[in-house]
Amino acid sequence: MTKTDARIRYRIVAGLFYPAALGAGIAWWVQAATWRPALGEDAPVAWTLWFGVWFLIYHGVWYVHLVGEHEDPTQKFAYSVRRFVSDIVDVAAIIGAFAALGFASGQYHLYPPGVFAAAGLIPLSALIGHSHRRLGNTALIAIAGLAAIVGVTAHLVSGATGITSLDVTLLREFWLVLLAYLFVPSVFGTRTRPTGSGFSGEIYSVE
Repeated sequence: MTKTDARIRYRIVAGLFYPAALGAGIAWWVQAATWRPALGEDAPVAWTLWFGVWFLIYHGVWYVHLVGEHEDPTQKFAYSVRRFVSDIVDVAAIIGAFAALGFASGQYHLYPPGVFAAAGLIPLSALIGHSHRRLGNTALIAIAGLAAIVGVTAHLVSGATGITSLDVTLLREFWLVLLAYLFVPSVFGTRTRPTGSGFSGEIYSVE
């Protein structure tokens, strides 16, 4: 693959797919947070709103890094097919999550297995984008992946369509993983370094 190919892939993701998905997610979340349903209509509950915020913060931070990573023209440009596929999976996670939360349709019919499946795409994205990672640095990828699997399985087995106490616990786990990602990137084995723009770090997907 040539340097030109890498730039085309990067522009497709950073200039089109990622901002479009994030923009749609933000619009859907704001509409849900301000929705005042008529009598008998479904309304988004706090759990769905907090899960929506979780997706937006994670992907927003990653998008800021993605854009800032190549803003210095003096730096070597490297955007591999592996990274491209990883970011496409992230975009699918955003759209899938807001569809399963019921936000995309504006009808707020929650589908919990879909929400957890979308959350599970994030650790999958990390493994796709960075398969070289040492096992000792993948603990939180495993936690996020396990939480997603438990959430999907629990709902499919029980047939529950509403929010359960397990769902609340799993959401708390996802938030702990997100906080670790934001404030202690070293627990994911990431390397941090100052860039020309002042942005610090190579903060990858949930790692």
